[in-house]
Parts: sequence; C-alpha cells; structure tokens
Amino acid sequence: MVTLDFPSQAYEAMREIFIDRYGPPTERLEEPVQTRGGGQFTNELLRWEGTTAAVSIRRFEGSTIRTGRAVIQTAADRAAEVARMRELMKRGKGDL
Repeated sequence: MVTLDFPSQAYEAMREIFIDRYGPPTERLEEPVQTRGGGQFTNELLRWEGTTAAVSIRRFEGSTIRTGRAVIQTAADRAAEVARMRELMKRGKGDL
C-alpha cells in the first residue's frame, strides 16, 4: 500500500492528476468534517476500484484541514488486510 499526504490546498491539482490518470472515479462521497477548533467543512472522497488495485483521494485527512491523503492499495494488500481482520476477530471471540 502506498500512502501520500499532501497539503489540502493542493487537492484540486491532485484531483485533476488522478482523474487524468484513472478516469472518472467509481465512487464520490462527501463527508462532514469538524476541526478541533469547531470549524465545519465538507470533505470530498474519490475512489477508483479496479480488479488489481483500489485508489482513493480525499481533500482532508482526519480532523485537520491542512492535510489531504491519497492511498493506492493492490489486490494483494486488500487480501492481506482482510486476512488480518479475520484473525483479529477470531482472537476477539476467544475473549468473550
């Protein structure tokens, strides 16, 4: 998995680069974001889902409005993540 953080002011340029590279996103979401200082903004999240990789980009990461994030995850990364979550759930069952 590749994660790239960038200044949120660069989001529009990053968005255009990703659309030029991957075409129209397969999913577009808008999420409300509230900063620690109480400011409220709308966060745009774009996703591209393919057979070999998933790509996402968001204007704001977490509760900060200073940082955006792009994530590229291969199918192998996703399979490993699912296996790890299943193992954690299996271990959690034993704690009940």
